[in-house]
Amino acid sequence: MTSNYYLDESGNSGDLATKKSGSKFGGQPIFSLACVGLNDLAHANEFIKLLKTIYGLESDELKSEDLYFKQPEVILDVAKYIFENRIPIIVEVVDKRYCVSTAIVGHQIIPPYDSPPDDDGLIQAVRNEISDFLSFNMSPACYAAFYKSCMEPSEENLLESMEALKCFLESDDGAFEYSKFAVDNINETIDTCLMFKRQFGEGDSVKKFIPLPDDSNNGDSIALLPHIHCQFNILARLNKYHLKDLADVVMHHDVQDQFGQSIRSCIRTLKNAKFPGGVPEVLTADFILKDEPAFRFVKSEESLGVQFADLLAGFVSRYINGCFYKNLDVLDIYHKTFRYIVSYNRPMSPLGVNFVLPPSKQALVFKKFNL
Repeated sequence: MTSNYYLDESGNSGDLATKKSGSKFGGQPIFSLACVGLNDLAHANEFIKLLKTIYGLESDELKSEDLYFKQPEVILDVAKYIFENRIPIIVEVVDKRYCVSTAIVGHQIIPPYDSPPDDDGLIQAVRNEISDFLSFNMSPACYAAFYKSCMEPSEENLLESMEALKCFLESDDGAFEYSKFAVDNINETIDTCLMFKRQFGEGDSVKKFIPLPDDSNNGDSIALLPHIHCQFNILARLNKYHLKDLADVVMHHDVQDQFGQSIRSCIRTLKNAKFPGGVPEVLTADFILKDEPAFRFVKSEESLGVQFADLLAGFVSRYINGCFYKNLDVLDIYHKTFRYIVSYNRPMSPLGVNFVLPPSKQALVFKKFNL
């Protein structure tokens, strides 16, 4: 039996490593990608017809940006319908600043080349603490220098990026617990980079300290696309949910060439990946692909499944940003809707919401919803 999944994203999925984005990302700091498993379209269509009659909806297409503020009760009813009909949902929500911060920490502050064994998870915990701190405090100069090191890779730009980080961390006079540790590690990273330069040449050594580029359709190198990381996770979580049997899975997405290019690239990467022994198991995902899902591209106005995914992705992005970042006093209807969505979250289950947020923000969400 074919299992149909519908996907849509919210929050401008553009490259995070560009001068255009800056550190505020065009006013869209949160990105989300939602995947909804919807097979009984006839039943869902009857439900939506009734919903449109009840709420006087005249538009052919349900969109989160139209309904979130003006008619949140519509999204609540859709979330309730999804929950009560046990429709599987997989959602990724990403803080873009945290995405950049983790890339900086993982490449220029505590890269794998200088990292000691981490059997007890202490090093990763420190990485998380530093990434959290940078997400909320890093100066625009650090962002700009890091972007430049990504988009114009050279030894000069890489060293300028790390020196900007050192200058920023030293300026807080030790207020952050790991400032000195981070500065010492950056100095070690600089030494390692110079050693690699002698061994591999400048070009290859520099590439070891910036994120691997993702390839766009036109062949340009672009870096830090949040939807790429989300697609990897969606695929791995679907793979876990279907016990590696994706042969009868069909993924539907709004007509968009770049999505098709990028997700096929994700599949090739996962199918060819060699995972070293000793890597901790991800209990909610399986990154070892045996089968490939099929893809179909549809017009969102003609696909109720894509509209459901749009409502979920748009709601999660706006709710997380408003409630946990802007600290808005939101109406209870928004909390009820979100509770339906995160009710899928269970230990070891691939369904529900994966929060790629700074640990401090993630803790707030988890505490409020007892996750």
